Amino acid sequence: MSKKIAFWDSYFEDVPVYNELIENYPVIKEEVLNFCEAPLSLFDYPRYQIDGRNLYEHYWKAAPLTKFEGEFMSSYASEQEMAFLKVIIENSRKKCPVTTGILRKYEEELDVLHNSFISRLVPGSVINPHTGWTDNYMRMHLGISCDPGCRITVGDQTRTWEDGKILAFKDGGPLKHSVVHGGTKERIILSVDVKIDYLKRYVAEMHY
Repeated sequence: MSKKIAFWDSYFEDVPVYNELIENYPVIKEEVLNFCEAPLSLFDYPRYQIDGRNLYEHYWKAAPLTKFEGEFMSSYASEQEMAFLKVIIENSRKKCPVTTGILRKYEEELDVLHNSFISRLVPGSVINPHTGWTDNYMRMHLGISCDPGCRITVGDQTRTWEDGKILAFKDGGPLKHSVVHGGTKERIILSVDVKIDYLKRYVAEMHY
């Protein structure tokens, strides 16, 4: 049953991390937007190859807020790159203290959340169809600044982000996902990966 579900956010009304992110949206939004306005705060998302083409076209910049587990960076980065990543994470956390406080509880105290980052796309950008690096997580996107013309497709279903709401899907498959930004303004989200085993405590459909 679960393999046919493209978007999962409607199942998460009892999940604490889901609700805490939404409840704190106003302050998270303020921190993230101020962060994105600062020069040199965002970095190019890794442009690795998928089926012989780049993961994305045009523009995709991001800033990490937690450690990475089972992702491209943790799998293929050199020791020097990982050391640099740790510095970037600490700098990002200092500029987003409330957001970091929420994430830290689930990352360090509960160990159920990793791979968190601020993500920025501008009009004309495309993320080609792909699946992520690990199927142990559910990816949750909290809409910070959204454009209805920027749309994500998971399997055969297409949606867009909304300010203050979470859109969730299994980044690691089994369904491929892609993004086309055909809008007129930038799309900014906070992306967090939450462990599937944690979600099973609250969502019966996760057991199928």
